[in-house]
Amino acid sequence: MQTLSVRKINKYLYSVKKGDLNSLTKLFEYTYSNLYKVAQMYLKNSNDVDDILSKTYVNVVKYIYTFNTSMNGYNWLFTIVKNCAKEFNKGESRRLEINCTIDDKIEDEFDPLEYILIRDAINTLSDYEKKLLEQIYWQGFTVKEVSNNSGIPITTLYSQLNSIYKKIRRYYNMDS
Repeated sequence: MQTLSVRKINKYLYSVKKGDLNSLTKLFEYTYSNLYKVAQMYLKNSNDVDDILSKTYVNVVKYIYTFNTSMNGYNWLFTIVKNCAKEFNKGESRRLEINCTIDDKIEDEFDPLEYILIRDAINTLSDYEKKLLEQIYWQGFTVKEVSNNSGIPITTLYSQLNSIYKKIRRYYNMDS
């Protein structure tokens, strides 16, 4: 990630606030690669990052009236990306019911065999593992937030998530 100038970002944001769409293009070009990496931190599937960044820049225009030039523009953009990613993770299009009841919206996302395999793989997890996945992927909490709320060290949570991913991959590869 390149180091961005808050002053430059604030200048672009101020110009956008004044209605200069050319500054929006400049802001996009200047911040895109950094915000792309930020979005990747919050999303499991990197294919979704472009969608989140599109929504981010739409929200920049939508909420530009709330921006004050005394604020840190990069932090403001970072927060928008984070919130868009969390909202996306909570969204119906990515939600799998932990209890694996058939949901028409979920069923349409996968072919029937994939859906059954994913449902069955999740059913092999312990209640704790299901709860951890639910908090991070469907409720949109970050690993750090789960760590703070539960008192479990962040490194332990990453290790547990890695173990869960391995179980799901093993199950998926075994049955596919």
